[in-house]
Amino acid sequence: MLKMLDRCHKLQSLTIQICNHHYELYDGERWKDPPNVPDCLSSQLRICCLTGYEGGKVQLPFAKYILQNSKVLNTMTIKCSNIVDMNAKQKMLMELTSFKRGSETCKLLFD
Repeated sequence: MLKMLDRCHKLQSLTIQICNHHYELYDGERWKDPPNVPDCLSSQLRICCLTGYEGGKVQLPFAKYILQNSKVLNTMTIKCSNIVDMNAKQKMLMELTSFKRGSETCKLLFD
């Protein structure tokens, strides 16, 4: 993912379909913020959509990273997986809204 972001300097819209059935392969992994923010995040990305979202130790930190480092982000849309219950959704929404955003105009749409 980071290699792709580093190479797409003019990326303005990013949609990621999360395939959760492959997640058990990466059970021991966690998202690690890279030392440098890709140019597209700091100056170009305006729309980001994560679908199939379930939170967790990779997805939540990745969403936080996008929110905090995208300086011109207008809209961050997060669409939860169908298996996420209402209580878990509420907890995820509270966590996501607590993060500081790199863009003061960013709207967080959560479903």
